[in-house]
Amino acid sequence: GYVTAASGYELSYTPNPNGFGTGTIVNVIRDGVTVDSYTILIYGDVNGDGSIDSIDAGIMVDYENYLIPWEPAADAAYLKAADLNGDNSIDSLDAGITVDAENYAVTIDQTTGLAA
Repeated sequence: GYVTAASGYELSYTPNPNGFGTGTIVNVIRDGVTVDSYTILIYGDVNGDGSIDSIDAGIMVDYENYLIPWEPAADAAYLKAADLNGDNSIDSLDAGITVDAENYAVTIDQTTGLAA
């Protein structure tokens, strides 16, 4: 509902394993040919379900403690979505912002990725 294709183009979506959130691929198609492809990024949503909640915070803490690996190239959208204070590090500060956002104490600006 946020994006419409220009005349003569179509959009197709490939959800990630958890649904339509961070990591979803959007393809722009013209005359049956993919002409461009985009990856959805929702700041704070690191499990790709489209929600910002304590599950995401837990994943951030697990990443910080080396319990889960993210590959810089393959998981770039998740790494970007997790850095909510803009310090280029994913840690408990980012997890705390996620919990604050879940509890409506802060909002996450989906343009900058920073808490407000």
